[in-house]
Amino acid sequence: KNLLNRRFYSKLWNPKCGSYVKSLLFKQDDPTLLSIIRLHTMELMERYEPRIRLIDIDINHPKVDGAVELAIRYREVETDTEQVFIYAITRLR
Repeated sequence: KNLLNRRFYSKLWNPKCGSYVKSLLFKQDDPTLLSIIRLHTMELMERYEPRIRLIDIDINHPKVDGAVELAIRYREVETDTEQVFIYAITRLR
């Protein structure tokens, strides 16, 4: 969750560690945008979270309120247990 909420340049020792997922919600709402959000999240987790092995990311996007829900499936490296983390982002109008 912290990786997805962190802004670029907020960590002086690692300025490229950040996410622009929330800012993408202000772009035009289409399938390409959802693919970009999924790809960016995958790259972020694989690059900056060595404690997990990413399995998949599912995106639920109901057209009603503009919210995007990411279901991040991963396996913990140390315990070899599979987990699902749900991260919801809501558009402000």
